[in-house]
Amino acid sequence: MTNTLRALLILWCAPALADVDAHFANWVAGYGWGTTLQQIQAKYPGGFAWPNKGSEVKGEVVYAVSGSFALPGVETPSPLVHFIFSKDNELQRIFFHFKPADRDTVLYQIAQQLGQDYLIRDQAMSRQFEWKRGRMVFARYEIGSGPEFPWAFLGIKAMNDQKQSQK
Repeated sequence: MTNTLRALLILWCAPALADVDAHFANWVAGYGWGTTLQQIQAKYPGGFAWPNKGSEVKGEVVYAVSGSFALPGVETPSPLVHFIFSKDNELQRIFFHFKPADRDTVLYQIAQQLGQDYLIRDQAMSRQFEWKRGRMVFARYEIGSGPEFPWAFLGIKAMNDQKQSQK
């Protein structure tokens, strides 16, 4: 096999073999994990921030902003994003929300990027598609199954190793 053919095969297969780290470890809405609320507010003004009292982790803050947000490799924009910050004011989770009509299309587009190897779990009111955890990032796409409240979102979470490596 020639070197050129080998290189082409590697480039062609790389997206199929890439994990969540390859897509989200360093890309987070134009910043990195650990970004502050103030930096996100400056880049995405007009949102609302509040204490995340429903969280098991004390001191978290949620910043929700609407618009048209693009994810790498996903053509369908997200009209609403929730940024979750730790008590130390470091970005640690992001939820990209999608329109109910787009939920199957978005799942297909995300699977094109992250691969078809995901775990499917049915919960009381949702179906979860979970990709293998990376060393730095975790990703889950969730589709609501209740007809009275349809929804879909992609949740991305920084693992502790990722936060430590950026300090």
